Amino acid sequence: MRRVFAARCAAHPILGDIAIEMTEHGGPIRNVVSDSDPVDSPMITAVAEVSFAIGDIEKPNFPAYKQFVDDIVEQFMGAQLTHMFKTMGQIATAVGNVPDGDGELTLETFREGIRKIELDWDDAGRAKIPQLIVHPDHAERAQEVIAQAERDPELVRIVAEKRAAFLARQRKRRLY
Repeated sequence: MRRVFAARCAAHPILGDIAIEMTEHGGPIRNVVSDSDPVDSPMITAVAEVSFAIGDIEKPNFPAYKQFVDDIVEQFMGAQLTHMFKTMGQIATAVGNVPDGDGELTLETFREGIRKIELDWDDAGRAKIPQLIVHPDHAERAQEVIAQAERDPELVRIVAEKRAAFLARQRKRRLY
């Protein structure tokens, strides 16, 4: 079952970009520790509700068994995604990384989001802009905003300032 889960996660458009870590502890996980009001996330219990006919066991029915395993994995992935997005929302709110836009995705809310986060940089010095994940109903609007952002001089300036700040921090760190 773990191999099927790992394979399905690896092929998933969101979960495929996240390293899979198995854990055996019961949580909670402390996500924000720099504030006097930490954000703890309890470990979730994923429950799958599936059915498997006795006849499929007595007379091995491998397609039915595969469907049984797929149903369990699909429900576990759904629980994992629900928990992940809920937790990310709590963390982003706790550290102040939520743009003011009443949920509306615009070029300005995109800029504000970039202003509020730290960026990573590749070996060539280019910014690694985080993946933007939106509900399918908002995908077209997200593509429009990303197209605008790619041509936006204000966003170029924001990213340049962040790169300069990053390089300044790199110069100040002590390597032992």
